[in-house]
Amino acid sequence: MLALMACVRLHQCKLLNERLLPLSKKDLCHELVKIVKRQVSKVSPKAYNIKSLFENNKKEVYLYPIIQRGEKLEEFLKILKGEDRSLALIMCNPVESAVDRLTLSHYELGELHVELGDMISLVITESEWDLIASFFSVLMSARWRRKSKKEWFRAREKEEKHL
Repeated sequence: MLALMACVRLHQCKLLNERLLPLSKKDLCHELVKIVKRQVSKVSPKAYNIKSLFENNKKEVYLYPIIQRGEKLEEFLKILKGEDRSLALIMCNPVESAVDRLTLSHYELGELHVELGDMISLVITESEWDLIASFFSVLMSARWRRKSKKEWFRAREKEEKHL
């Protein structure tokens, strides 16, 4: 009886197909994409024309250092002599509300604690923005190519849809 109840529950959660067999990887991906499309349709991101953001060739941006802590991470940073460097978020608008600290478990680095540091306001030029954007594209392409093997990262155009 319990096994039947478990099958009914799994089928309700769409983890079993109509024959009560586990979903294949392809079917599971299809279900996840349907859920994501439903969630993304509720989000209405602001589209920016980056060139119009610059007045007199200058723009104020907001930089938030990404502070990462963990025992093994700190050991790696000491070995690599990278203690004084960190990643950062560069945003066109300041973050309006506090972002909670995130704790996650990394399979090589153990437990990590990640949080945003205090905001730093900077004024940058259009050429500096272009340099930041090209660095981001190189960084994303390295990750993107590793996953897809055939595509390079490219920023989405204003009129392109999410999915």
